[in-house]
Amino acid sequence: MSKLKNRCVIVLKDEEEKSYNYRVPKELFLKFQEELAQYRSESAKPKAIMCVETGEIFRCARATYKWLEEKELHVSYSFEASIKKACNNPNRTAYGFHWEFVELG
Repeated sequence: MSKLKNRCVIVLKDEEEKSYNYRVPKELFLKFQEELAQYRSESAKPKAIMCVETGEIFRCARATYKWLEEKELHVSYSFEASIKKACNNPNRTAYGFHWEFVELG
């Protein structure tokens, strides 16, 4: 089971809505996600997020992953949802920080 711990699932659909699932290492998943971001529809584009305490801005909640790991924080599978919840509630924190959505100029 520990072999699957750092794995993510990529689901691809073809024109006929046939699905294909691939279990890949988390690092590869994040790389694919970054590369494919340019092809997302406008309504699905992620919102930029700022850490209130440091002023550091990230292009999306998922982009905070490496930053949180560098701070040696245990990043859970649902880290992205935790950060988004903190963005929607200024009294809430995620990983000890306050977060807010920001507009990039």
